[in-house]
Amino acid sequence: MLFMLNTTLPVLAQCVDNFCPTATWSAVSSFPVSFNVYGDCPGCTGKIYIKIRDCLGSCDIYVEKIELDNASCICDGGKIFKSAIADLFLSNLNLLPIQCRPENGQCVTNWRVILGGCYELIMPQTRPPYYQHCPIGRGLENCCNSQYRICKSPTGVISFTEIGATSIAFECPFPCASYCGYKPKYDPIGSKRALPQDAPEIAETTVIPNPTSGITIIRCTAVTVPEATAEVVDAQGNVVIKKSATTTKEHTLEFEIDAKALTTGSYQYRITSEQQHVAAGSFNVVK
Repeated sequence: MLFMLNTTLPVLAQCVDNFCPTATWSAVSSFPVSFNVYGDCPGCTGKIYIKIRDCLGSCDIYVEKIELDNASCICDGGKIFKSAIADLFLSNLNLLPIQCRPENGQCVTNWRVILGGCYELIMPQTRPPYYQHCPIGRGLENCCNSQYRICKSPTGVISFTEIGATSIAFECPFPCASYCGYKPKYDPIGSKRALPQDAPEIAETTVIPNPTSGITIIRCTAVTVPEATAEVVDAQGNVVIKKSATTTKEHTLEFEIDAKALTTGSYQYRITSEQQHVAAGSFNVVK
């Protein structure tokens, strides 16, 4: 079902596009999405508001607004944008233009997602909070876009990856922010969507030392699976380290992570066994 937008949005200057200056955008439509596709925002859901156009055979999506279902969702804005775009493909691909959808066993490379300038988090008292374009003169003259390759396996499982991008470096005035750097990828083997309710529980997961500048250990106790894989993911969603381990007789898993080659920042880790969630968390690298 396609959800049409009833809320009035401010009239804002459209990003200049010399490649398709005469292409016509659709009306704004909204789609329900999860903000926890990558395990970053548990329990957080909302809607993504988009316009669509055909630009010389490319299916362009222009993100107008992202709305949260409730104010109790505490999560980084960039991770919300990244997950919303990912779940738009994963959950709503069959509602998007038919000429751009892959059939089972096929891939298409004609998707482009456009983020227009800067966005502001608005938290009204009488409705859910939402990220919306900043007022005229606050960044809409700048755009960034990402091109995607979207595939369906012979059984209909969706995956996608970024294959190209154009980004303009610019500063967003407070309280506005740019989310151009948050570009989703999704491989059903290496990624995990919203965690299942029946996921095996971990009594304790520790990362020692945290923060780290070299070797750190991720340790899980009360593990019920015989073996598992740990993936370390950077802020752009790239898997930078992947390790496997076997559960001990004491039902413990340990992963030795060498962070010496990583840059300073925060990294997410996710531990899975045969695509089943085991544990997730984060650690910091300092130099």
